[in-house]
Amino acid sequence: MTWYLITSGIVLNAMIALAALLVIWVWFIWPLVEAISITRCFIRASKSCGGKPTLREMNRTLVKWYLDLLFGRSWTRISTRQFEWEGVGKWRIYRNHDE
Repeated sequence: MTWYLITSGIVLNAMIALAALLVIWVWFIWPLVEAISITRCFIRASKSCGGKPTLREMNRTLVKWYLDLLFGRSWTRISTRQFEWEGVGKWRIYRNHDE
């Protein structure tokens, strides 16, 4: 009986630890990865249009998107005249052909 209680405790603690790691990953780490990807997309779009973003602007964009993505997002993609972002690593910059 003691062996059963010990193994049950170990398994239960392992499951709780895995659930906690999953929550940390989904709620805090993955939104940061997505925010970094969106920030990179914004930087490339700005540079393709002749802009030169400063470090302050890049940090502000990163923080803005991280706070927006924290605890999940309610949209699937971002699309503007300059770029389209669908996910981490899945974005494209539109070239200005109007000029």
